[in-house]
Parts: sequence; C-alpha cells; structure tokens
Amino acid sequence: MKISPHQLNGVAFLVLVTAAWLLGMSVTFSFSFFWGWFNMALIIVSFVLIIGSYCTKCPARKKCSHILPGMLTEYLPERKTEEYKIWETVTAFGSMAAMTVFPLYWLFQTPLILVIFVVLIITAVILLRMNVCSDCNNIYCILKVKK
Repeated sequence: MKISPHQLNGVAFLVLVTAAWLLGMSVTFSFSFFWGWFNMALIIVSFVLIIGSYCTKCPARKKCSHILPGMLTEYLPERKTEEYKIWETVTAFGSMAAMTVFPLYWLFQTPLILVIFVVLIITAVILLRMNVCSDCNNIYCILKVKK
C-alpha cells in the first residue's frame, strides 16, 4: 500500500494526538488509579464515537487521510454520505475535546509534561489544518478548507 504525502500527514496527526492523549492518561494514572482508568475508558469510548458518528459518513473514507479510521469504517454498517447533522459534529468534536481537556487537572501539576502535551496537540492541529484539511475530499466536514 502506497501512502501519499497527504496520508502521511494525516497519520502524523493521529500519532501526535494519540501520544498527547496517552501522555495525559499516564499522568492521570500516576495521580489516581480510578481517574486513570476513567481517562482510558474516555479515550476508547471517544474514539468509537468519532469513528461511528463522523468517519462512517465521510465520502472520503475509502481514501482516508488518516488511513486507520477509514479502514475501521469498513467493519461498521454503511451510512449515507451527506451533510453531517449537528449531533454528529458535536459528538465527534466533543469527544476530541473531552480527551484533550480531561487530563489537564493532573497535567497542570506537572508543568514540564503539560508543555509537552500542549506542544503535541498544537503541532497536530497545525499539521492537520495546513496539510490535511486543505487536500481532504470530505466536502461535508466543517474543517474543510475552502479554496
């Protein structure tokens, strides 16, 4: 399977945000076993919600910029490709926000790791906006860069 530069950036985005979320989870675990497990469950549920609410409806899922989400949609029921409903967008972006915001309480107690977390998230978002969204074929995504 040949990976395009566009897909390489999409995968890099996923690697960076996943590293940040796992870093946040590990810090949460270091302070509280219960909240660490809660954070892990939040990440798993959020990932499933994002794939189910957004990726399964994406017209570009067969040539997904992020590769893995597109591959996972093949195992889920087909959904009609059309504009996203508000609940689908809120579910997807709310899930991303939840995974990012939840560990902040514990990260603020470890400033150096907080800086690494923030740098990973910001780098991922910049990479996404500059190199993935601009070439994405999902015409319905609210992040789609209009040319």
